[in-house]
Amino acid sequence: MHFTKYCLAGLCILLLLIPLFAQDKLKGAAEIESAIEAKNFKQAAALLEQQVQFFLKENNTDTLIYYISLAGKIGMENGGPEKAAASMNTLVNQITAQKPGNITMRKVHLEVGEFFGVAGEDKKAYDACTEALKYATAPLEIAKVENNLGVYAQRMGNAALSKQHHRKALAIRETEKNTDSEELYISYNSMASLMWYASKNDSAAFLYNKALAALAKTKPTERNKYYRPAMVQNNISAVYDADGKITDAIKAQQDAISNIQLYIAGSDPAQKREDAKSFLFEATDNLAGFYKEIGDYKKAKDLLLYSYLQKQQQLKPGHPGTFISEILLGQLANSMHNYDEAFKYLEKGLTKLKAAEGDYIFWEADACYALAIANENKKNSTAAAASYEKSDSLYEASYQGEYSNLYLEFLRNAALFYAKNGNYNKAIAKSKKGYDYVSKVQEQNTLPVFYQLLNLSEVNFIAGQYLQATEYGKKGLAIVNEKIKSGTSALDSVKMELYKPAAILMIEKAGYQLQQTKDTVYLQQVLTELNVALQLLEKRKFLIDDEESINILIADNNELISFAKKIALELYQLTNNDKYLDQAINLHESGLYNRIRARLDKQKAVEFSNLPAAVYEEEKKLRAAIPAALLGHRSNAILMNAYVDATTRWQQHLDKIRVQYPLYYKMRYESIFKSLPQLQATLPVATTVIRYFFIDSSLHALVLDKGSKKIIDLDAVGINEKINLFMSSENNETNSTAILYKLHESLWKPLAKDIRTKNIIIIPDGILYNVSFDLLTPAPVKSYSELSKGSLLSSHSITYHYSLFMTGSNAASETKNNYVAFAPGFSDENKTAYQQAVKDSGRLDRQYMTLLPQPYTKSLVKKMQDKLGGDIFLDNGSTQTSFKQNAGNNRIVHIGTHAEFNNEKPELSRLIFSKNIDSAADNNSLFLYDIYNCNINTDLAILTACESGKPGYEDGEGMVSLAHAFNYAGSKAS
Repeated sequence: MHFTKYCLAGLCILLLLIPLFAQDKLKGAAEIESAIEAKNFKQAAALLEQQVQFFLKENNTDTLIYYISLAGKIGMENGGPEKAAASMNTLVNQITAQKPGNITMRKVHLEVGEFFGVAGEDKKAYDACTEALKYATAPLEIAKVENNLGVYAQRMGNAALSKQHHRKALAIRETEKNTDSEELYISYNSMASLMWYASKNDSAAFLYNKALAALAKTKPTERNKYYRPAMVQNNISAVYDADGKITDAIKAQQDAISNIQLYIAGSDPAQKREDAKSFLFEATDNLAGFYKEIGDYKKAKDLLLYSYLQKQQQLKPGHPGTFISEILLGQLANSMHNYDEAFKYLEKGLTKLKAAEGDYIFWEADACYALAIANENKKNSTAAAASYEKSDSLYEASYQGEYSNLYLEFLRNAALFYAKNGNYNKAIAKSKKGYDYVSKVQEQNTLPVFYQLLNLSEVNFIAGQYLQATEYGKKGLAIVNEKIKSGTSALDSVKMELYKPAAILMIEKAGYQLQQTKDTVYLQQVLTELNVALQLLEKRKFLIDDEESINILIADNNELISFAKKIALELYQLTNNDKYLDQAINLHESGLYNRIRARLDKQKAVEFSNLPAAVYEEEKKLRAAIPAALLGHRSNAILMNAYVDATTRWQQHLDKIRVQYPLYYKMRYESIFKSLPQLQATLPVATTVIRYFFIDSSLHALVLDKGSKKIIDLDAVGINEKINLFMSSENNETNSTAILYKLHESLWKPLAKDIRTKNIIIIPDGILYNVSFDLLTPAPVKSYSELSKGSLLSSHSITYHYSLFMTGSNAASETKNNYVAFAPGFSDENKTAYQQAVKDSGRLDRQYMTLLPQPYTKSLVKKMQDKLGGDIFLDNGSTQTSFKQNAGNNRIVHIGTHAEFNNEKPELSRLIFSKNIDSAADNNSLFLYDIYNCNINTDLAILTACESGKPGYEDGEGMVSLAHAFNYAGSKAS
């Protein structure tokens, strides 16, 4: 469970307390401003010195306060924060030499602090306010300075120090009779935010309401009409979110953004409106966080990238807003399983954070936490453990015993990490720490309490404590079921039910381990509960219109889907009732199908459903309009309003096609389901389909033809080791042939008696995509030469597919040739010719130069040409261009080359061709997305490739995606 960090206004936004002098009274100051804007810094400095000397002679130190920020601007523009500090310090010393009173000196140092606060130099701002506190004598003056100190301490990530300052400010303001409503509003808002950071949501809501009551009594200035209501709307949306009221949270955040835009467009002093821009970007980040929480990652990324770009364009270099965006983008990349991208953003963010003056403790903690998640998922356990430990110590230093929602989430994920790595005592201790805290500060019926109970259930399950896992799961589920009753919209229920499927899964998995008699009645009860959980996933998919987000939802719930498949299969084996087999198979196929749904042939979907071309074109425009709404150089208000309008129009389109074109909607956006009779009816004649599928570590095979079906359990022990050894470059001929026989005994022999046809379609799963079933041998052989007669290839015609749903007969199409082949060979001679053709050695593709030669592949395609005829393209003639021009309209397309199957990012899977000597700069890689744009009208595509696979969270995904791309491009089988 991973949520975006939430930025609370009033803590992250400086409250500008010092009244600025009107520019119309300071003609000289206006001239300095104009010179700064024109980047004529010498003239600006000369004018500044002239004005300063004039007011020093007049001993007018109050007016000189205004010139402090001008000195800072000149220094900042002409040399950065250190030059700004030096310039302002010079003027401060000149004012101090006049020996003004305490009131003036307090204003002087607060002006310095305000300048650095707007510039994002929070440590310098805090130090300046510390100086101002020395000159604050009246109680309300002290309260103002303490408030600003609290703001800067929070910005630096020191929540405990911030709380000390804000408590002092509030205590004074509530005691003093002359405290005005604005000051009370400021303190209530700040303290409410600190309560939220401590997960004391009821206290936070109480104080936010007090802030609103105080705000209602203030003068109707632009700041009180727009800016300050926006702060409360931004903040209270976090409370709504924590209570599961996501609809109210999003509405409040949108209202906050609207009010900030009105304030920026107003007439308040420029410096205050400039500070409001940072608040606008933070509010946008928070809105993205809400979409991230419900799994709508596309909207979240659109908003975060928009905010990041705006910060880079509008904030000063070194402003903390930039590295905060990078940390948030790193967290989102983790949620989207893009761990390399997460590392990129997090490393950039941490570099900037450490270069900034000030500690920024909890932001560093967030970044380290996100690094732990990325390292854990990249199987870097040592690095993950170090990042978890560092993050924990930083959170403790920042909060000092009071835990934010994000720290509670950190404790849950850290507990799971330790449990998975066998450190059960530490895991349970971390989980209990979070549960004990949240139980102390909240009522027992809140979502945060549920999250901690679920975590205790998960940790105890991993530790083998099934009874405790069941008890914690049931206790948590009861909370969720009660909370759902208070939801007011579909989004609210999605938010409240976000982890209900996980709770159901824990209860049923733990109960399964405890159950002695697993009869039909018991298993039906389990499946009924699991189907409730699966329906909740469908409900979430219904509200998410982005295919990638749906794919992530499926991947994140793979454990639930796998367990449901297991129970359905056990019920089928007990009852022989086809409905259970249908469910098991469809759960498997739909999960696979959804992962590649973004690459479906949309045009065929249009033909299938008779969708009018105009509606299809409208859909493309509406989808493209969503990210486009955030681009360009328009004002922030126009951009944000355009984005809201674009997402609203897209949802309206989905609502329309769901009703008017249900077949198309089902093809593109709803779950895929086919019964076994439907599948059997579409199978080719005299063909057997073998669908392998893993459920957890167990392996099964469905053997299916037009007249029969059978599920066979297979022995998967040692399968991974055998396949990995066979693929190893260190393997020899004797070992390889021995492994082929062993794999036959495990994967084929148990099925042989149920295979009654020569034609076979094999659909692998996971690591089985690396197996060439054609080469499996029913009896031991000692050499590769014996494979031609001693392998399955001699008795069966085997083709491969990626999905049981796509094995139906395709319409016959005309082909011009029998055979075409492409074999680059990668000989040393060809690579030398390429090297000589490259004029600039810096542009030499050095990876290409290291590819191993493939002389046997060239020999193979020549022999195939002798038997089948057709065309072959060898050596430098086997380029990406020649493939695109000649692969289509052949019965058989044979590609003998190097390939890379990227399981983590399937779109980067590729086939490697020869370099074009005439144009050495041409790309020789045919990536997945290139294949989708090819026209490959063929009965069979054969790929014999030396492959370097990149592991990912979905084994075989790269091969699945390549197979789908060839199918999309027109290949009937591969």
